[in-house]
Amino acid sequence: MDMRIRSELGTVLGLCLAATPILAAPALDLPLVRKQPCTVIASFPYTITAPGNYCLSADHVTDSGAGIAIASNDVKLDCKGHSITKSIRGPWYSTGIGSEFNLSNVTIQNCRIGDFGKGIAIGGRNIRVLNNSIDGAMRDGISSGGHSAHVIGNRVTNTYSDDPDHPGGVSISVFPYDVDVVTTGQVISNNVVVGAVDGSDAGIAVYGSSAPLITGNQILELNPAGSMVISAIVLGARGNTSTTGAVVSRNSMMVRGPNVRAVNGVAALCANNVAIGLQADAFASCQAATGNTVIP
Repeated sequence: MDMRIRSELGTVLGLCLAATPILAAPALDLPLVRKQPCTVIASFPYTITAPGNYCLSADHVTDSGAGIAIASNDVKLDCKGHSITKSIRGPWYSTGIGSEFNLSNVTIQNCRIGDFGKGIAIGGRNIRVLNNSIDGAMRDGISSGGHSAHVIGNRVTNTYSDDPDHPGGVSISVFPYDVDVVTTGQVISNNVVVGAVDGSDAGIAVYGSSAPLITGNQILELNPAGSMVISAIVLGARGNTSTTGAVVSRNSMMVRGPNVRAVNGVAALCANNVAIGLQADAFASCQAATGNTVIP
């Protein structure tokens, strides 16, 4: 092709491009995000008796043994980062947020709870306990019974009992709401447990569960009293139901004393966990173990 023909073709192509309209990119059809209205809880104690969205708009201090009781299915409670604090710590049976144990579709999130016997105690089906902070619980930081309990992104600190008649306690526990029914669908993930001391039995405990997933948690500074031995993670039985098929993965466990086990109970798989300062046989009870790091 000679230069004259190339020049003419270039001219024609330029004219065609100049005549072609430039179309604007279509606008993106973004989803419309609407703020969900909520019923503000302004006084304590308070009982939720109807489905819906509930929230706090301020911090609260109460001398009641019960902060918020949930007595309805299909409830979402969002504290929006506000706190519920017991004016005088305890007793062991007092509860910051509690429910009946036969509920369905209940979510508790973004709450800060201090100095109750139990921080959050709830049970049923499809329970979600998300991004809460529990400090100074005497008995249990978070306890959730029933199927498909998801306990995710919470921080539980300084769980301890100074009541000699009711020693023990667990920072986070899940279990069946019926001792003869094995629970399924339990997920305990990305929680932080720090500073459980004295009579505490465990950092995280799972009882009577089939194939629970325990992953991405940090369990730090467990301090058993005297010569007693406690466990970062317990896989136990409740009534006639044992925990089977547990997967324990990507958890970090670190203490400064020798009397803490990593895993107490039989896990189907322990993978990619880190145990620092715990007993040397950290993952001996795991049926299969891979990628774990144990540092004395």
